[in-house]
Amino acid sequence: MKRVLVIQRSKFGDVAQTLPALSALRQQHPDWEIWVLGRGRYVSLLERFEGVDHVISTGSDCAAASPEALELCAQDIVRQLPEGQWELVANLSHDPVAGRVATLLAARERAGLLVDGKGERSLAGEAIRYLFGAVGARRLARIHLSDIYRWALGVQTEPVAFPLLGEHAEDAEFVRAKLAASGVDLSRKLVLFQLGTAAPERRWPVHLFARLGRMLAAFPDIQIALIGSEEERALGEAYHQLAPGTAADLIGQIPVQELPALARLASVLIGADTGPTHIAAAVGSTTVGLYHATAWVHETGPYGQGHVVLQADLDCSPCFQRTACAEKPCATSVQPEHVFQALVWEGIVPEDEVPAEFLNAPWTQVRAFVSEMRPTGVLFRQVAGNSAEREEVLAAACREGAYKLWFHSTGGGTGDSARAATGEGASFLLEMKELLELADLAGQGASFAHRILRSVRNVSGMGRKLPELARKLDEVDERIRQLGPGVELIRSYLTESQKLLSGGNVAAMAAQSEKAYSAAAKWARFAAEWLEQRFSKQEDTARVEEKSEQEAVAEVQ
Repeated sequence: MKRVLVIQRSKFGDVAQTLPALSALRQQHPDWEIWVLGRGRYVSLLERFEGVDHVISTGSDCAAASPEALELCAQDIVRQLPEGQWELVANLSHDPVAGRVATLLAARERAGLLVDGKGERSLAGEAIRYLFGAVGARRLARIHLSDIYRWALGVQTEPVAFPLLGEHAEDAEFVRAKLAASGVDLSRKLVLFQLGTAAPERRWPVHLFARLGRMLAAFPDIQIALIGSEEERALGEAYHQLAPGTAADLIGQIPVQELPALARLASVLIGADTGPTHIAAAVGSTTVGLYHATAWVHETGPYGQGHVVLQADLDCSPCFQRTACAEKPCATSVQPEHVFQALVWEGIVPEDEVPAEFLNAPWTQVRAFVSEMRPTGVLFRQVAGNSAEREEVLAAACREGAYKLWFHSTGGGTGDSARAATGEGASFLLEMKELLELADLAGQGASFAHRILRSVRNVSGMGRKLPELARKLDEVDERIRQLGPGVELIRSYLTESQKLLSGGNVAAMAAQSEKAYSAAAKWARFAAEWLEQRFSKQEDTARVEEKSEQEAVAEVQ
């Protein structure tokens, strides 16, 4: 029997967003034995997941405080796993312990971050190379994290079937008892407020939750329940001080593994980019995501059909954890009135029953998106807020180029914003030109890397040319850095791929470098071709419409 090991030693939200990949893997390989290695209590959620055969939690104390500690920790984990070769070892964590485990195990194929015995890091597989590159150009990235995970597991084109987590009678009974004890009447619509997040910068302010709660209290058929971990109890206390009597309190009362059963009973869960939001989406429940700071809808929006995400839209959004500011002006960009509009779209509250002042918030610093499932994964279509046409068109070009390169298929477009660019073809000529220039430069880089590889393998013949070839490769990189922002995503992919080449082995570095340059060249050319084809079609359509109009005028005359 073939075995696969998926390592996910990240936070709750990352574990939840691994579910689509695990579900697709099980669907594509029903006879494989699937193991998941995690850390802490969150991985216990997967014990409820029928698509996984074995779940191992290492606990949160296994960390890499030093190279020696890392090695001891990794070796200890390896001893807990069966011996022999794995079909695939996929490390979906950025954790060095996970990277070392993935390197120590015997595997036919590997994906993700790898760490060798000297502590040197490298990347295996194009999915994780893309992921690292996308982090450096997030505004143009349009492949969801869950779909990148599917790609890493080799099932990127396998449709995802919902719900991802099955029902368990004992969980439902437990949750119903907790709700009844808290005074929740399930004959009314249940709205869950997830107040906290593991990353504090992503937390929607409690005073805005409280104002939303006071507004919802005007609707007799709606009741609110606060949820969260025991560590978030202080947030619940703050909420009750600001909006007393508006919500039942379940904070600290629902274990992680019971969250799916709770989400099934709710009409909607409202929360930030955090684990419970993704769990609700995984069981097919409706969610409204409140995204700001480091959260970016196209990366980690709720996975599935019909979810609404309210995304802060400031010049600095989305930011990085290392650059997130203390003031967080983006946190208040999304207002309760925006959430009310989302609840109307989701059918939770009828529009004709909502006071006009509940729907009058301006959309100047926030955009609204609705999720749509396509065969290749999830996309988010903008439905409100300022137009970001240029960004959407360039992002669409990069996405379509990526799918043509790596999946030999179409990504399915990126929604109305990309389709609405009629008549703007001329304004993208510069981006098309620079994409083609990047393709040419990356092609040169691939050629130089290949010659370096030949030089290393034949020292007596070409070894003396190494310094000159390295200088030429540096010149290529410098010219690529000077290109405009339209090539930012592909440039970032190339840069990050170069940063994490296999250290110490010049031949391996040259071979991987050649592959990265070659991929960047093809990706850039495919993206440029997509732009050209799109606007050629639009120009043809415009000419046909103009001709029809002229014929109609002539007929009238």
